[in-house]
Amino acid sequence: FLTQPEIELWFVARIQAFAYFVLCIRCLCRLLKVDLPEPKRGVLLELYVQSVLFCREHNFSREQTSTFLSIIKSIHDLNVETPFDNIEQCVSYCKELLLCHSVRRPPFSINLFGPEEIKCVFEYIYTSYFKHFKLYKYVFTPEVKLDLSLTYSETVEEEPLQPHTTVNSSEPGKILEQYVFIHM
Repeated sequence: FLTQPEIELWFVARIQAFAYFVLCIRCLCRLLKVDLPEPKRGVLLELYVQSVLFCREHNFSREQTSTFLSIIKSIHDLNVETPFDNIEQCVSYCKELLLCHSVRRPPFSINLFGPEEIKCVFEYIYTSYFKHFKLYKYVFTPEVKLDLSLTYSETVEEEPLQPHTTVNSSEPGKILEQYVFIHM
């Protein structure tokens, strides 16, 4: 449960008031502190702008829009916190957040979205974010390089090789003595 949405209501009101998305993008950059280098900046802004368009298309209230953007941001933050594959964790976290915002059980959850809205929101998140999960992972997480070096704590000294001697096959006792001498 997002106790306090990261996207404040006054911010949502400003976004919803913009008719032109150029102004909306500038507002998103400033208020969400999106000061990343390209291409990260463009990818993140596209994610947020498309999320705002989705909210407008479905006539979400300010509270719903704020919560929806906070859920998108939380899922994205969880995705990029590690370079390793964590899609199952992100999907379960998404379902948990959506459940907490679709059922009224104070103080643990609040009913902001109805059943049809939750279905629509999850389908949107699945098609717009989780289908491109690895792309977001690739763009936003640093490359992991494995530098493998081996050190041995105990070094075993090898015995010098004994020179081979030729033994006359007519002396079986000598062969056994030399064999025992070489391998001892």
